[in-house]
Amino acid sequence: MTLTFALPENDTREQNVSLGHAQDLTWKYLKYAASTRRITIPLNGLTTTTKDALATALEADADGCVTIDPDSHVNLGAGAGTAITAQWIDKAFEFTKTNHDSWSGVLNFIRVT
Repeated sequence: MTLTFALPENDTREQNVSLGHAQDLTWKYLKYAASTRRITIPLNGLTTTTKDALATALEADADGCVTIDPDSHVNLGAGAGTAITAQWIDKAFEFTKTNHDSWSGVLNFIRVT
């Protein structure tokens, strides 16, 4: 399925750091992985048919991993125009009807590769 989405302007990175209190009362930090890139994609103006097809596709995908193939000027963390694999992390598929047969919503992903 191919969808056109608004440019995701966010660059959200979650640090993968473990923090612990040692017996000597000092704080210990351990970075156990590179930062996690979170991607928020706003979708606007979807028809009911497209929205329903998207919901069906995401719900049918057992592991929630999808390929996002951006336009040539959009960089999702792998370089401008480069496709990435990402994990859909939303617990709910929530879209709002903005007018007759026009739906808007947001999908959230974590970049896998």
